[in-house]
Amino acid sequence: MPFCGNCGTKVEAGEKFCGNCGANIEEQLSAPAVYQAQAPVQNPVENMGSQPGQLEQDGLVLAAGNGAVSPAAKGSKKGLVIAICAAVLVVVAAVLIFLGISTASPASRMQRRSQEFFDQIVEMDLRGMLACVDPTETQQVLDSLDALSQYAGGEDAVMQLLSRSFLQMAVGEAFDPTTVEAITIEDFDVDYEEGDRYADIDATVNIHFKDAQTTQTKMVYQMVEYENNWYIAT
Repeated sequence: MPFCGNCGTKVEAGEKFCGNCGANIEEQLSAPAVYQAQAPVQNPVENMGSQPGQLEQDGLVLAAGNGAVSPAAKGSKKGLVIAICAAVLVVVAAVLIFLGISTASPASRMQRRSQEFFDQIVEMDLRGMLACVDPTETQQVLDSLDALSQYAGGEDAVMQLLSRSFLQMAVGEAFDPTTVEAITIEDFDVDYEEGDRYADIDATVNIHFKDAQTTQTKMVYQMVEYENNWYIAT
């Protein structure tokens, strides 16, 4: 049974014109090298059942025979889904961390800042300690820190003086601040009314020395709110 050389439609024997496109079948039959027995163009995926190999189209590898997506393509899709899920989890975690910080009670934020202040004293980090103090009071100190350090013999010397003064005020006696291992807060009481900028702190502080001795002291001080953060008031 011949096919129309113009559109590929099957034509019955004896038909003179193609019922699909109207082409002259007799003229096509008179030129057999060109028109006779031409099969219609088929979907390459549908025709792969009798052909070995694979068809790669638009970055997807299609398995021969049934047009199914190969394991390689499935793996790439799975990897993309995993990457998207991981990105979503990172965003969600960041939001939860932000909400946890922003919704923490004022008292817990004050205690966190106080502990950070004590840690900077132990680390002998002058700039870190000043970062925990009321910014409106410390900016002038930071601006003149270089000149102050040159006068006192460097930032380390300034920090030694400040640490010694703090420990003497806290414990009631002067000693070398480098002998301190850690300063921890045991009890932290806050006298604060919502909306106030200042809060009164009554804390029990443990000063742990490197020789395994511990001194406990009571500290009373104020904290001030500045741009939604709490700082040690001077």
